[in-house]
Amino acid sequence: MHPAVIDRMSCPFCGGAFVIEAESGATEYVTYGVLRCPCEQYPIVEGIPVLKKGLPSEAVGYIHKGDYVSGLMTLLAGEMQRPQNSSRSRVVRLASRLYARAGGKGRECEAKRRQSEKILKLLAGSVERKLSVRELLTAVGIKPAFATYLYYKFGQPRHLVGLSLCQIATDSSGLVLDLGCGAGHVTRSIQARCAGQTVVGIDALLGLLLCAKRLIAPDGEYICCSAEHPLPFRDDSFSQIFSFDALHYVQGKRLCIAELKRLGNADALFCIGSVRNSLVQHAYTRQPQYVSPSLLSDLFGDVPHEIVSDESILACYLEKRGPALGSPSNLDKVSKAELMTLVASRRPDVMRAHPTFETWPHANGTLGINPLYVVCQENQEVLLGREFPSDQYEGENQACKSYMPESARLSHSLYAQLSDHSASLETPGVEDLTDTFVVVGMPVGY
Repeated sequence: MHPAVIDRMSCPFCGGAFVIEAESGATEYVTYGVLRCPCEQYPIVEGIPVLKKGLPSEAVGYIHKGDYVSGLMTLLAGEMQRPQNSSRSRVVRLASRLYARAGGKGRECEAKRRQSEKILKLLAGSVERKLSVRELLTAVGIKPAFATYLYYKFGQPRHLVGLSLCQIATDSSGLVLDLGCGAGHVTRSIQARCAGQTVVGIDALLGLLLCAKRLIAPDGEYICCSAEHPLPFRDDSFSQIFSFDALHYVQGKRLCIAELKRLGNADALFCIGSVRNSLVQHAYTRQPQYVSPSLLSDLFGDVPHEIVSDESILACYLEKRGPALGSPSNLDKVSKAELMTLVASRRPDVMRAHPTFETWPHANGTLGINPLYVVCQENQEVLLGREFPSDQYEGENQACKSYMPESARLSHSLYAQLSDHSASLETPGVEDLTDTFVVVGMPVGY
């Protein structure tokens, strides 16, 4: 993390300023270190401060000693052993072998020990080969259903809504926040839109932030902390604040929204997207902390705002247009929507019908075949078929069927170019495949 960002931060518990200790990295960037405030010492691992109480006490000790691999793995193992996730993930098993110093002799035990050390080194970045997104999600113990949601996120309706809202962002002097950034899928698009600005992603799971930092949105700054506590920045630190598919998981919504408003400057833009509506029955998920449109409006009552359905934003996106804002919120209409989005700002240029995209936002990055498509047949042409990874995924993303074809045919040469990531929008045939979401932009090596 850059020290300039740390200078804007404060402890979420005591409010004190941070002092950097035991840092490792270039003078302009802290890769490993310890943040000390009047009440606590917090570890920094892989450039990510972990601002939580109750962390394994030995983690900070390892970092002070310069044993960064052990510090990182201790934090990951502790995260995966929380009561709400009792499964013994690969990280827990590996960390148990390393730290419990389990006995055993013979070739099999030695081979397992070497394999454990190899994966530990991969996670700590001390060897050249990078883990793929799937490998990293598995390694940090993300639950299979959630890992599936993340891996197949490009092209999802909620993701396209997020991409659309990113286009509202403008050049500004303050920091940009993505609260509940997860593995960084939308953070990556915020970075592309806010080029030259510092984008900060906050999430409660260190494993997801490692995915963001390592693979999906590596140019961001990330902080591991909870949105149930005050957020670790001084007043007026941000000019633009985003949060997608996250607010409904926060129990203390009043505190969370009050914190976002505290962090936003006088003309800040707020985009709170894909919030689950408590007035609608959700087929696959149900959380008691879902929120109604009227309550969401009340939380932003003193800031000019508009609440619209995700469905309306997606409809505009599929016509290659930005969100159609500028009308008074119709809460009766939004009350029937499963997902809703709030946009708030005192800037007069925000609440308007936003223009046509010059290029598709989902084409940002290295162009490749959407992971939802698999090769079904190879003859004179390559036949791709749309294949949902599970019934639950298909049920939650039914809207995909309205804009993604069941199948697509392409030449062997074009398939080869898309597979080795040498294709561009100027490559014959790619523009049509991008229009139908068969081809999407992804991070290198995704």
